Amino acid sequence: MILLEINNRIIEETLTLKFDGASNGTKPEAVDVTFADFDGVLYHISNPNGDKTKVMVSISLKFYKELQEHGADEVSLFGSFWHENKESLFIQFF
Repeated sequence: MILLEINNRIIEETLTLKFDGASNGTKPEAVDVTFADFDGVLYHISNPNGDKTKVMVSISLKFYKELQEHGADEVSLFGSFWHENKESLFIQFF
């Protein structure tokens, strides 16, 4: 049996580092990390429009079109945080 963590360690560590730095008053640094999860989900953590004070997490699902066929667009869990991006099939959470 394979035991998988419920959190993605790269996302957790990257965001913790960024938020801790912001809380401590540390000068914000650029972030641009792209990686894949075990199930083929592609993540991209970056600064939107080069603004180091903001962090964007984009998620690309190969199977998103299939989810749309089953009503995924009607489910609104993230409300105003859901945005279409120029990156194909990426969803952004600002």
